[in-house]
Amino acid sequence: MINKYFFIGDDECQICKINKRLRGKKICNSCLKSLQIYNYYGKYEDLEEVLVACYYNDFIKAVVARYKFQKETYLYNIFSDLMYDCLIQNIDPSLFTYIIPIPCSKKTLRERGFNCAGLLAEALAAKLNIPYLNPLIKDHTLEQNKIELRERTKNLKGKIRLNKSFSEDLRGKRVLLVDDIITTGSTLKEAEKVLNENSASAIKILLASPSYHTITNSEV
Repeated sequence: MINKYFFIGDDECQICKINKRLRGKKICNSCLKSLQIYNYYGKYEDLEEVLVACYYNDFIKAVVARYKFQKETYLYNIFSDLMYDCLIQNIDPSLFTYIIPIPCSKKTLRERGFNCAGLLAEALAAKLNIPYLNPLIKDHTLEQNKIELRERTKNLKGKIRLNKSFSEDLRGKRVLLVDDIITTGSTLKEAEKVLNENSASAIKILLASPSYHTITNSEV
């Protein structure tokens, strides 16, 4: 799928498309500063072992919206680079047997044409030379960002499941579970629960997390 959305630019920044890229990067210095790199690894509320590449600010909110809703899919290149840097600075990638994306429903896939987390997971798998696996299925739900925070867990309960043909592949394995943005963490919790029920353990990696959520880390 990645090749379908691959973007070949010149030396201009792939975010602002105005300034010149930094050497060895796909973006300019101004956009890099605006991204607010975080490279966090630790606990996120009641989720253990979470990696977060960036703070969620107005800048990244706008760029992610371009990626998800305006089909500027080449931006996965930048996001996956940020997530890769976060991962290798915090964890030995050889711990993982597979890289797995948070699934999207068939309805979302039809509307967007791609799974946002899927492109990021595929790119990370290629960079790390770790097999990509897509074993999770998400049934249709109300969109999480359109319902109240306290209703989000209920909205997802039982809506993520495992494709049983992958049961043996996952048994006893440690996987990297990939998503883009976290708010309540309901989607990650539901996906992790399904993996745990099938004897797999997961470390979660995210592009960004909102600063208004409590993150526990002695270094923060």
